[in-house]
Amino acid sequence: MPKPERPPRPGVVTAAVWLLYLAALGWLAYGVTTILTHGARVELYRQLNADEQNLQGTENASAIAATAIMLVPAVLFCVGLIVLAAFNGRGKNPARITTWVVGGAAACCAGYNTLGAALSNVAMGSTSSIAGVDVGEVRRLQNELMPSWLVPAQVTIGAVQIIALLIVVVLLMLPAANRFFRRQPPAWEPPVPAYPPPYNLPPQQ
Repeated sequence: MPKPERPPRPGVVTAAVWLLYLAALGWLAYGVTTILTHGARVELYRQLNADEQNLQGTENASAIAATAIMLVPAVLFCVGLIVLAAFNGRGKNPARITTWVVGGAAACCAGYNTLGAALSNVAMGSTSSIAGVDVGEVRRLQNELMPSWLVPAQVTIGAVQIIALLIVVVLLMLPAANRFFRRQPPAWEPPVPAYPPPYNLPPQQ
């Protein structure tokens, strides 16, 4: 039986592939902003620990831990989305299913990052505390020490990622994508006899 053939890649799948690359680029940009602000993060912890004798000298370790917590998911999502884009472009159905799961998780994480960046300027005068940490003071120091471009950049990156990934999920569900990811058998053609009728048999010796 002939091997099923795959139809040409439709435009919706091509668009989904490029949007996955765009989302991966967004995670790369988020990782770059995280690295560029590491020095400011060290100073933030230094000032927060200024009144705590037992915490002084730990600002470098605290900043490294905070940077790693933000950087590791960014790297994993960046690499994962690039790999998924490549396999989706080749019509691998397991990659499409994985994209729905990973893409949804990446969109949720991007939304969390975007919300956190957008709220970083909110309630700077708040006196509430979490685990003994003055939230208002932390936000005041963040706005004082972090570069002014950080919040707009992270909000823009996150918004682009969320929109791109949501569109990818929809595009990969469309009928044109379904036909592409499921191999289609070729049209049946009747077998051609070795000799035209009515002389189907080889000549007698």
